[in-house]
Amino acid sequence: MKKLSFQASSLAVLVASSVSAVNAQDQDPNKVVVTGSRIRGVAPVGSSLIQVGIDDIKKSGAMTTADLLKEIPQVTSMGFNAEGSLGAAAAANITRATAPNLRGIGPQATLTLLDGQRVPAAGTMGNIVDPSFLPPLTLQRIEVIADGASAVYGSDAVAGVINLIPRKRFQGLETMIRAGHADGYHDAQAGAIAGKAWGDGSVFVSFDVAHNTGMQNSGRSFIGSDRRRLGGADARPSTCAPGTLSYGGTTYPLRDGNGQGLLLANLQSGPANRCETTPYTTLIPETDRGSVFGYAERKLTDSMKVYAQAFYYSRRSASARALYTITNYTVPKTNAFYPADAAASATPLLASYSFSDLLGPDFAKVTSKVMQFQTGIDGDLGNYHYKVSASTGMGGDREENRAALSNYALAQAMASSDPATALNVFGGPQAIPRALVQQLATGQSIIRGNTHLNTLVAGIDGPLFALPGGEVRAAVGAEVRREASDAYFSNNANSRTSTTPVVLASDIARTIKAVYGEVLVPVFGAGNRLPLVAQLDLSLAGRWEKYSDVGTTTNPKVGVNWKPVDDVLVHASYGTSFRAPWLSESNPNASGSGVYIGQQTVPGRGLVPTVTLGGGNPGLRPEKARTKSLGIDYSPSSMRGLKAGLTYFDISYDNQIVDGFGLQGNYLLDPVTYAKYVAYPGAPNYAALKNLVESSPFTTPGTINYTNAAIMDARRTNTAAVKVDGLDLALSNVWRLDAGITFTLRGNLTHYLKYDEAPNARVFLDRNNVIAYPARNSGRISGAWKVGGMSAQLAANYTNSYRNNLSTLMPTVGAYTTVDMDLAYSFASGTALDGIRVSLNARNLFDKAPPAADYGNGYDPSKASALGRVLALTVDKAW
Repeated sequence: MKKLSFQASSLAVLVASSVSAVNAQDQDPNKVVVTGSRIRGVAPVGSSLIQVGIDDIKKSGAMTTADLLKEIPQVTSMGFNAEGSLGAAAAANITRATAPNLRGIGPQATLTLLDGQRVPAAGTMGNIVDPSFLPPLTLQRIEVIADGASAVYGSDAVAGVINLIPRKRFQGLETMIRAGHADGYHDAQAGAIAGKAWGDGSVFVSFDVAHNTGMQNSGRSFIGSDRRRLGGADARPSTCAPGTLSYGGTTYPLRDGNGQGLLLANLQSGPANRCETTPYTTLIPETDRGSVFGYAERKLTDSMKVYAQAFYYSRRSASARALYTITNYTVPKTNAFYPADAAASATPLLASYSFSDLLGPDFAKVTSKVMQFQTGIDGDLGNYHYKVSASTGMGGDREENRAALSNYALAQAMASSDPATALNVFGGPQAIPRALVQQLATGQSIIRGNTHLNTLVAGIDGPLFALPGGEVRAAVGAEVRREASDAYFSNNANSRTSTTPVVLASDIARTIKAVYGEVLVPVFGAGNRLPLVAQLDLSLAGRWEKYSDVGTTTNPKVGVNWKPVDDVLVHASYGTSFRAPWLSESNPNASGSGVYIGQQTVPGRGLVPTVTLGGGNPGLRPEKARTKSLGIDYSPSSMRGLKAGLTYFDISYDNQIVDGFGLQGNYLLDPVTYAKYVAYPGAPNYAALKNLVESSPFTTPGTINYTNAAIMDARRTNTAAVKVDGLDLALSNVWRLDAGITFTLRGNLTHYLKYDEAPNARVFLDRNNVIAYPARNSGRISGAWKVGGMSAQLAANYTNSYRNNLSTLMPTVGAYTTVDMDLAYSFASGTALDGIRVSLNARNLFDKAPPAADYGNGYDPSKASALGRVLALTVDKAW
């Protein structure tokens, strides 16, 4: 089951060995730049190219580009997504954006491009590129290289590159409307593209708007933090109404009542009260999206043109992210309802309580936008082609909460000796006047992050000289980028002594200069082929970059294509890649920085209070990787519709930057391995971590209650290393039968041989087939039938069972298989309905629930969706 409602249902995942399949816009194949190479007319040598063409995009019924990408097995998950996700990067996604995660080593290690160029990052931390900024209607094709590509593109291309290629040359007008429905969920979308082309120019524009309703977790009966019904743990929090008192190490669960005249001597000790809070929280946020894209070009001469391209994308949503609760709060003895038999003692009385029954959930509003303008000159100088382009753009995200729990109002009410204004946490919800509780929800919190990107890129490519095997071709170029980030954090909810907001503003920037080169040498070809050497191509690429903040890096890549016979291609590659820290990662005051107080259920320890420091780290260094691949493709000339490919991949990823916020569960479960980052009371490093929290700018010393609390340093650090290897299998065949019938069968599978992680860069642990990491096997198989204007397809998506090392009660998450169905009919020309295409798409046709997992709300949102079966009807009209 997939996260949202519209999954690509007929993706053409092909292993490409030539550029002929790319020519979807009537372009000269020799002038098309294919992802993975800077040399025009050349497919990447040594690496497999995965393509999703325009026909398959139209068939899919997908609402967003992220939905298209989720059907590619090499994209192990949308590392960020709307339902939430697991893993080291999950906690950074407070705005619930989406970002593809190639090979499962983190979405930051996947570079997403727009027609070969970088786009501004999004997220309040400026650390992701949400591919949905370009809707499916605007796409000409998608190209994916699941192999290291820093030698060509620079930073972030560790696991590979996803290149979104827009439509540019179009004649006429095309409109689209669609509607989707699931149990308790609805969406709607409308869009249009228009274009005009003439002899020496063209113009193209598209727009798209979409809306989906929201859904609370209460909308699915299988969601809940009490996982005992599944055979798992009871992870319900102890912040309830009535609440729980803790006094001298003894726990007293309170009962309903008015909470007046309470005596500890009359209370019954026992386990803390627990309550289900998931009904208050959001499963799918209500979201509105809008995008506009435009492109125009004009020939200045027969050999030179000028072009301009721009886009704007916005997303607005609202979701319940927090509850109005207190955990182990020290009740002042001045409280009007303080138990009389405890007033003379120096022992603190701690209360855990929830005000959510009176106030409901704590909603936050999110706005996100990204925009870019690019212009350039593209032309020929004899046999050489050059391109010079400049771009400017920005991305900005903002989360705003105007009704957060105010610690100042809470402190005043808890300390009041007047029964009319004192907060009574010793009874049920009826013990507190609603008007008094509403005064608590006066805190305000604003988190904003903006990123800015300016680029200047120049390159030239063409033939150098001829060899018997063919022309030696090369590309060289240079690039200058200016990246900037400004963050703003305002919060008046955390202080107990003042309503003056704590404001943290930061502004950070850097300059990157780069030069690159690439050469293709056809050692053997048609002019000098030998037995078992029908073709042999060698590619050498390299890129040097200098960052003003983290220094220089040089990354080479070698690729080889060998055809022993015309029907067989053997390809191999070796290279190094890197990822420079995002500006927000090295900025100690970036959004997401702060001290967080909560509680988590830890196997063997029960419910543990936690104090966590999160934020950036100015001492971060670039991540580095070494990538290798070896594959074989088979396309027999005797069976022109058959394509088969098998590729081995190997990634060794060092110095990996980890957001400790997403690893809190691992930290708490294994304090020995992670001793540098977590400490329970009594541990040797407890005092040091406590001092780190107390000396941070995010808290007032002496205001945090550390009783029984585990302390975690969850800032970003260069702590991890990953070693991954596995196999990609792709198989497809097309049968063209009598009466114009076409049948297509496609299958794709990714198998991980190894996924080892060293969380502290010393000891590697087996994470293959473990929750929060890639499943060992995932794949998709589809069968499509087409005759005339009618087409149909069935597809099955599969993820095998995997280990849950976070649970001893349910150590396995079950396998998951869903079925998608797509039906479409295009009316014939010359009829009254000429130009109309109607399609019906069903995702998760049999409404299969996600497999149970003893984690979070009872399932793994990174590999399955709680949304269930979604039906979508789409009507396209070409005018």
